[in-house]
Amino acid sequence: MCNMEIEESNKNHESNSFFVSTGLGVFSILSNFRCLFCFMLIVLGVYFKKRKKSTKVIYPLIVREIYKCGLIPLPIILFLSFVIGFLVVGQTIPLSELVGSEIIGNILVLVIFKEVGPLLAATVVLIRIGISTVVELAEERASKNLDGIVSLGIDPIHYYVIPRVLGMGCATFCLTIYLIIFAFLSGYIVVFFMDIPWKPIEYVDQIVAALLWSDFLLLALKTMFFGGLVAVATSYEALTRPLRSQDIPKAITRTVIDCLLGWGIIDIIFLLL
Repeated sequence: MCNMEIEESNKNHESNSFFVSTGLGVFSILSNFRCLFCFMLIVLGVYFKKRKKSTKVIYPLIVREIYKCGLIPLPIILFLSFVIGFLVVGQTIPLSELVGSEIIGNILVLVIFKEVGPLLAATVVLIRIGISTVVELAEERASKNLDGIVSLGIDPIHYYVIPRVLGMGCATFCLTIYLIIFAFLSGYIVVFFMDIPWKPIEYVDQIVAALLWSDFLLLALKTMFFGGLVAVATSYEALTRPLRSQDIPKAITRTVIDCLLGWGIIDIIFLLL
């Protein structure tokens, strides 16, 4: 009888510890995201205050970030765009036989143009560039270069963060455009090989008919916010915390969580718009 009570007590203790650890984990994530939001406001304040200062230094850094973030992930983006185009159109064609061929253009716009394209491009930037940015900025702190920048009277946010925010934002927008265009092209390849009697102009007309002018504006804003969030999250985790070499994997994990949570909030806002 005592053994049964002990076992039941252990089960209750394990259950309580699970809920406690889960609650602490969620609270930690939300608290970290709140601090990230405050850091984002600081970055915005620095940008509007110093956007016209040291342009000969900052502009080349922005161009370097656009070049790095826009070209290095490009082969991955092109491969993924062909795969997505094949999958989306290949799965939609059987459905179009039931409800009409016009649905293909609507699904392509809804899935690739509005949702998957921006999210996938931002994910590639995060994995390909964002993670290395955490390591790069951590090395800047470890080598005392950050202290040297501060001792010269240079704002580290203006020098390190602002060029990355603008560069990653613009690069994410460009990569999203590449991804959407090549996904649409690969979709027509599926149409061609399945012997569907569509001319290219008919395929393009379906896509154009499903688009609104406001979709292009929302796409540009969403992708730039997605890319800018990657830069803010990586800079926050690398510059505002006491970071040792063994803490870098945890910082990378927090960066990924911050970006996923932030992207979800941004996507919900644009969905409401």
